[in-house]
Amino acid sequence: MFGFGRGASALGTTVGVVVVMLNQGLFSGDSVYYVAYLAVMSVLLVLAFTLALSTGTIERALDVMLAKQEQQAVERLSQRAAEGQTPNESAAKTEEANVPEEAPGALFDRACMTLASEAKLTARETEVLALLARGRTIGYVADELVIAQNTAKGYVKNVYAKLGIHSRQELIDAVEELYLRM
Repeated sequence: MFGFGRGASALGTTVGVVVVMLNQGLFSGDSVYYVAYLAVMSVLLVLAFTLALSTGTIERALDVMLAKQEQQAVERLSQRAAEGQTPNESAAKTEEANVPEEAPGALFDRACMTLASEAKLTARETEVLALLARGRTIGYVADELVIAQNTAKGYVKNVYAKLGIHSRQELIDAVEELYLRM
């Protein structure tokens, strides 16, 4: 593993030296070429990072986790129904077993809504809660809800205060706990 890291570092240094050697002629004269070169390279660097680190990475990971948890919940409900229960209990379990057939993440959304109603959150605070529970940043919340970043920070502060928590991880844990009980 150390060799891979060292090799990647050496490759980066080598590529940098080659790029400088190939472009040395641009930098010997007028500085206009230098500024244009830096602008083009900056755009290429931003594009490379954008393609490598897509914003949906965390969301896809959460969706996979939630799908597995929903499947486990369905299996538990099926086992309980197979163990034999009274007709009323069996009907209730059958109704619960149909819930995970909703859109993916429906149980997660329901857990967010339950937590929001227990804490008496406003509609906008509920939207913020749902985004934060999915691991979104304050910047993302602001962009998604088309509000200023400081306004988003205020909503986050209100959500944390009403829920009696202090971090995004505590919020995610609270939603996950509710989700697992559903």
